[in-house]
Amino acid sequence: MEVVLLHDGVLGMTLRDENMSIHGLVHPLTESWARIIPDGTGSRVQVTTAGPRDLWAERVELLAPWFQAGRPGPGSYGLTVDAHGEHTLWRYEPDRLSWNL
Repeated sequence: MEVVLLHDGVLGMTLRDENMSIHGLVHPLTESWARIIPDGTGSRVQVTTAGPRDLWAERVELLAPWFQAGRPGPGSYGLTVDAHGEHTLWRYEPDRLSWNL
């Protein structure tokens, strides 16, 4: 399953073959980019970046709350729409976090 993040104009891509994956992040307006190569163990990556924005650092910051929450899957969330059309995204227990959209 692929998860898409809202990351301020950043495009993501992945190239795969039977032996490895290479992930890329690109922000066309600033010509910033990052290349991420996992080491195969799932615990380390090799990162190369260029441009005025550090896209890898931004992505890590975006993912930090998800990691801290135990990496919950999509089934861990719900969406409520009230009679006025207000949308609230919420996470099931234990902490019942919520975000107004």
